[in-house]
Amino acid sequence: MTMGAQTVRMASGAPVSESNYYDSFAAELTRERSFAGDEADGDDQSVGSQESQADDDREPDGLSTDESMINNGTKKIRSHVAPMLVMFIFLFAQTFISATNVDVVLELVCRDSLLSTKHSGGISGIEKGDPRCRQGPIASKVADFMSYVTIIPPIMGVLIVPKIVALSDRVGRKPVLIWGGMMAAINDVIRLLCVLFPDTFNYRLILVATIIQSAGGSLPAVHAMNAIYVSDISYQESRGSRLALLDACLFGSFAVGPFAGSLLYSITNSRGAVYLATITLELLFVMLVMTVLWESVTPKARRSSIAAHERRYSMHIGEPELGSKARIRRWLKMMNLFAPLTELKFSHLPKKSLRHNARLLVGIGSCMGDIAVALGTIIVLSLEFRFNWTSVETGYALSVMGVIRALTLGVLYPMMTRKLHSLFPVSHDTVDKSDLVLIRFGVTIMAAGVVCFPYAPTGVICGAVLAFDSIGAVCIPTIKNAVVKHCKPDSLGQAMGAMSLLSSLAMIIFTKGFFKIFSLTISFHPQMAFEVAGGLLMLLVFLTFFFHTSIDDYEEVHGVDPATQYFDEV
Repeated sequence: MTMGAQTVRMASGAPVSESNYYDSFAAELTRERSFAGDEADGDDQSVGSQESQADDDREPDGLSTDESMINNGTKKIRSHVAPMLVMFIFLFAQTFISATNVDVVLELVCRDSLLSTKHSGGISGIEKGDPRCRQGPIASKVADFMSYVTIIPPIMGVLIVPKIVALSDRVGRKPVLIWGGMMAAINDVIRLLCVLFPDTFNYRLILVATIIQSAGGSLPAVHAMNAIYVSDISYQESRGSRLALLDACLFGSFAVGPFAGSLLYSITNSRGAVYLATITLELLFVMLVMTVLWESVTPKARRSSIAAHERRYSMHIGEPELGSKARIRRWLKMMNLFAPLTELKFSHLPKKSLRHNARLLVGIGSCMGDIAVALGTIIVLSLEFRFNWTSVETGYALSVMGVIRALTLGVLYPMMTRKLHSLFPVSHDTVDKSDLVLIRFGVTIMAAGVVCFPYAPTGVICGAVLAFDSIGAVCIPTIKNAVVKHCKPDSLGQAMGAMSLLSSLAMIIFTKGFFKIFSLTISFHPQMAFEVAGGLLMLLVFLTFFFHTSIDDYEEVHGVDPATQYFDEV
């Protein structure tokens, strides 16, 4: 129950270097801005047209003319296989170390408390499963420290991550991906030092390491950037299936990563070896991003985003109070942590119904994923309390969930998408019936699994319920793809950053709420937290019936019936 965030064929697809690309990009950008009635954008577009000749002579980073040629109006783009493999390396590295991170925190905190175990040779002096680490004040100390480690990422997600993701519109995707990989590597270097030299490097430095990683290198942040990159290099028609494949990589890494990390530890009996392997994978990811991936944001798109950013934080030079007041006002505007949320107003969309659909999609997507993630730890605790499971049995269950999710997104999702597209008209601009079917199906499966899980009488049946619940993952790439349909081509990173901010806020609320319910009702009705979560998920299913039909919106905007257009294309 975990969740793994996202320019058009011209503006959200693969960038190309021919002059046709820039002409089409400019035309599409003009259309988007005319919908919003932004006169300043129109002026910048005129300026951009004066630079078109220079742009025609300059190719986007990393693309050759042969690789970006246009044949019969259809762009030829590079394969997405190499980017997927590069991104899988980072996902694998993060899940590879996940189980070790928990054990290291437990053992370091316990070692610091049990003075008799202190020595200079690392943390191996504490026996695995030492009962002293789970008794009295030490157990309380471990729980308190883990609560800080757990709450830092969503807080940093509110403070920093949205701005970093939005920055990728102006500087490109590759620099932000490299930044994320480096932050993750630095985090693991600090943890490695704490493991090897616990007398010199206090375990509290893990909090510093967590803050560093959360500043762009956390798994959710980098996975969100991966999704944006995949959206950039994909046609509208193939974007949904490629996002599904990316999520399959995520859940596939959850299936094999912890197992591989545990296997390495069992062979070497060294947590340092596990951290060294993880750091090596993270640095390999950085090197491959620098050398293998090509920049997916064109120079023209970056200049357009920079111009939009400057307008957004301009000092209003024509105002009479220009001076210290204007500078203070500008500073306050730039420091507003919740300013990215204004991107989710979708004011550039031409119809109120389209804006309604986009906002509803963002709300459903954020709440659905965060409910699932917030329940993750409670599921593990419930399995251990009810069936006396250890991390071994729990690991097996989580691996099964990862495998089912990977198969669902890699096999079932494309099959369902192809079938639904043959039955219903397809819209590349707003929610269509295929999207609604997949969203309702996925969230309903998740709700059923959440409600049934606490009532399963045996551990085997609980595992089967979790496997069934994993099929609900089909709604994850569907919602991402539907949200991307509504985003402005030149501010996709800003929109995804705003969604990350909203998701982080929701994560704090749901995590605290479910844990509070679980702790208050565990003695007399431990199913309460799961019942509340299931009820919230069914509420999200109910909200999907308030989407406006895509056919009316699409026909009014484009002057064509999407059904006719689809079958003409076929």
